[in-house]
Amino acid sequence: MSDSTMENYYRLHADIYDLSRPFFLFDRDRTLKSLDLKKNQIVLDVGCGTGWNLRYLVEKVGAKGKVYALDCSDSMLRKAREKIEQNKWYNVSLLKAFAENYTLEDKADLILFSYSLTMIPDWKSALDNARENLKSQGKLVILDFYVWDRYEKMFTIWKKWMKINHVSISDEPMKYLKEKSREFKLSILRGGYNYRLDVVF
Repeated sequence: MSDSTMENYYRLHADIYDLSRPFFLFDRDRTLKSLDLKKNQIVLDVGCGTGWNLRYLVEKVGAKGKVYALDCSDSMLRKAREKIEQNKWYNVSLLKAFAENYTLEDKADLILFSYSLTMIPDWKSALDNARENLKSQGKLVILDFYVWDRYEKMFTIWKKWMKINHVSISDEPMKYLKEKSREFKLSILRGGYNYRLDVVF
């Protein structure tokens, strides 16, 4: 997806994003509550969107921790900035960048992709860059759509619909990470609708 196509898409969605996404972006809150984050740690949310995840991440790392929130859409970052200002989250830094080419000032203890990896065409570069921005022993956590192979016909229709919305569902990122990681924990959720993956490189 080109920069202009992406921005046009999210310009239409930004104002209704928080109202509409809970109907199909399942398990975000549960995943966020269970993240292995401690006070004073550093976390990066890749594809932070409107900042839905920020309240959980700020609570996890505390006032002396650091939260980076990265997105390449001005429209989505505008909504995230509103949340930050309303809640006075002084330890949150917004980053306007693509997932493939940012560099953090401080390496992260945890990097999160929450329903964002499937929207990144060059997902391999995004994952490699995440690895570069993690501390030694840092963790990568991904929550996203799974291949849903148990319901092949339904998945084929679903996959085509998601493609229209710039989402590419594939198990290739999981295969790639399994080869690269020292620790690999894959949890298939909701009968294959989505998955959570925890990785240590």
